[in-house]
Amino acid sequence: MKRHFYSTTGTPLFQNHFKTQKQELSDKDMKSLKSEYLYPAIHWWQFPLDRFSIELDSKYKKTLFERIYEERRKSNRFSKFLNEKSKIYGKNWTFKKQRFLLYEYKKHQKFVPAWVIFCTATYLGVELLEIEKKIESYISFRGRLVVSEPKLPVRVTPEFTAIAIHTMCDGCNHLGSITYFQRDKKEQLRFSKLAANVFGTYRVKDNKYSEILPKVFGEVISSYYKITDYSTFGARIPDKIKNSPFQHRLAALVAFILDEGTVSLGITLHSSNKLLLLDICEIAKSLGYLCRKIQQRKMQKTLNPFFRFRISPKSIGKLYTDLMMLYERFPNLNFNKKMHRIQKIWNTQTRNWKQRRKGETRQLIINELKKSKKTTFELSESTGICLKTVYHHLKRISNLSKIREGTQIYYEVLD
Repeated sequence: MKRHFYSTTGTPLFQNHFKTQKQELSDKDMKSLKSEYLYPAIHWWQFPLDRFSIELDSKYKKTLFERIYEERRKSNRFSKFLNEKSKIYGKNWTFKKQRFLLYEYKKHQKFVPAWVIFCTATYLGVELLEIEKKIESYISFRGRLVVSEPKLPVRVTPEFTAIAIHTMCDGCNHLGSITYFQRDKKEQLRFSKLAANVFGTYRVKDNKYSEILPKVFGEVISSYYKITDYSTFGARIPDKIKNSPFQHRLAALVAFILDEGTVSLGITLHSSNKLLLLDICEIAKSLGYLCRKIQQRKMQKTLNPFFRFRISPKSIGKLYTDLMMLYERFPNLNFNKKMHRIQKIWNTQTRNWKQRRKGETRQLIINELKKSKKTTFELSESTGICLKTVYHHLKRISNLSKIREGTQIYYEVLD
């Protein structure tokens, strides 16, 4: 696969230029340079300009508005330019409205619309990268979350790609903006760290269904990957993700496993959207994992069809190795409990032990149940026995009336 390096403006660099630079840089500087250029950059002017506002450094803002007022005093040409541009962004300014709003932005408003700064900078010949360095925070229109320590430019890392998949699985499209909702507090925290590591620090409001993805983040992701539908039955993985480098595709698979997958005897991925599941299956196969055919299941609680496919146990070893390499660079992608189960499956497949004597495994399970009642998962964890083997022995022991199944699928020893 041909790899491109990216400049600070997001445009591809020629590889021979990169090689000439290599001779002049130390190994440490070269490593830093590679990590910076490895992922494409999204600058603030590539955001949806009509959907967010910017807080600039106070001294820089004062200097910028002095230039704006100086240009307005020369002639009406600049004012006409801003009025015409305002129509493109759906604002429809007049001279009177412009005069009032510019005064408000200069004296009273903390945030200035991004499109105003962009149009002003292009007209006055101000470097956009210079403005980027002076941005202290930004907020989306009608947004409730302020990005207080923005990371600009935004780098399209595997974490960026994972956020896109999470919003398809546990997100929603509300009033034309993409949001992400999560009840689990631990997952809220993990996702917030993921988003903050890509876009910058922001504060999350504490409520029952916390909105933990600022709308502007979702809009940037949607714009970059050209995602138009996040609905249950309309969401699709864009070709840009399916054709992306290895780490991005693996991050997409990881995000889907976390939200829509189960890990027990193997890895099973579920969805009521068959086309979305086909996309994920295609990604899994492109990563080199063996996948079984997609099957349809009927659910009693819903009339909609339900689909699933399994990643073959033969691919667990490769998947585990790939995940460990991914987490070393991007620890926020780790899905904790499910990753621990994948590790248990891999350890079981590769462990070196002598076969137990007849009845020893069964007695080991009974001894654990004497301590306290446990589920099959807990028994597998505490004894180190494969989950499938635990199921087998529990059935045999139940037939012998030595244990009984509790009300919540807990097993306990009979007196």
